Amino acid sequence: MKSYRKIDGRPLVWMYLDEFYSTSQDEINLKIRRSLEIEKTEQSKSLHSKRISGGNNSHARSVFCITTNKPFNTAKEGSLYYNIGVNGSSVTSCCKGRLKSAGKDPETGEKLTWMYYEDYIKSKDIHKEVC
Repeated sequence: MKSYRKIDGRPLVWMYLDEFYSTSQDEINLKIRRSLEIEKTEQSKSLHSKRISGGNNSHARSVFCITTNKPFNTAKEGSLYYNIGVNGSSVTSCCKGRLKSAGKDPETGEKLTWMYYEDYIKSKDIHKEVC
């Protein structure tokens, strides 16, 4: 038994006609309940995914665009700001040293270089101690 579409927010549950005729009402009701449970599970997975994305992700790290001196809460946020991509992976790769730059400044065309914000702050503190 599968659910493919919804009417008034409830999934339509389908089965073959010959299977329907040979199945008791109790079994049909059980299959409908199971289908609804699967639907709830899929909805909760989607909700969980939204809860942990971007700044809600406990593993997300703040980044700093060295080229423009702009901080961002997440690599995804910086990536979206400069229209680099939708998930921030190239910004993260730049922060990790895998890429030299990620994206270009929309006004100047200059390549954007990135660091994790905490590393940027540490580098500023070290620079102050030396000077």
